[in-house]
Amino acid sequence: MKSNQFKSLRVMVIITLILLTIQYELGMVINFSPNLPELPAFGFSLMKISEALHQAGTVALAHAVVGSLLTLLSIFTLVLSLGSRIRSVQIFGSLGLLSLALAATGGVLFTLSGFQNDDYSLAMASNFILSFIFYFLELYLLKRQKKLSELNWSQRVKLSMRCLTQCLKVIYVREAETQVGAMAKFSPI
Repeated sequence: MKSNQFKSLRVMVIITLILLTIQYELGMVINFSPNLPELPAFGFSLMKISEALHQAGTVALAHAVVGSLLTLLSIFTLVLSLGSRIRSVQIFGSLGLLSLALAATGGVLFTLSGFQNDDYSLAMASNFILSFIFYFLELYLLKRQKKLSELNWSQRVKLSMRCLTQCLKVIYVREAETQVGAMAKFSPI
């Protein structure tokens, strides 16, 4: 893969991470919103999904649109990842698409349940975290590609685990801040 192709892949992964961050924020707004409608569960129909999202509000509709864009972007990112010929980048690109597709599936199923089944919401959130981690690792490995070619397998694993630990710390701190903010919002004080 040529240098400009690596640059294109890095840009695509960065855009994906930015959109995942926006998707997270939109999801948190929806999650803490008391205005989410309680609809009866319904079968798969794009028209009914659209109606349910419109009833849920503009933020829910934006969340669905960004999720759809992320799915398409992940497919393009995977194509570039597979062309990189770097095994770790290919693996994390594939895992990123898989976890993002599972998050999107959880979102569709949550909508089809009439916004009632929290298990689907949990699946959406869990797979979001995984996709963010996988794309972050892919970006990290792309930036470190020259140095990685000089490392052996066990050194690569150690490096990946250190990066994963740092990423989880950032997500944990962000989640704690969100929960503290939500508690303050509903606090009677």
